[in-house]
Amino acid sequence: MRNRCTLPLTRAALDAHRLADRDEAHELGRCTQVYATQNPPKPPVRAAAAPRAQEITAR
Repeated sequence: MRNRCTLPLTRAALDAHRLADRDEAHELGRCTQVYATQNPPKPPVRAAAAPRAQEITAR
């Protein structure tokens, strides 16, 4: 019986990793890698606020 991976993997992400479906990704232990590539990390909120904080401090 095949394991059923519940991560929402896109077809484009599976194709980029040359995988047939999410079950194959899970069997190979690559489902989290595929998921990570389709959802790149976002910069932290504080990084975007840093220039504004410097501007306020300079006043």
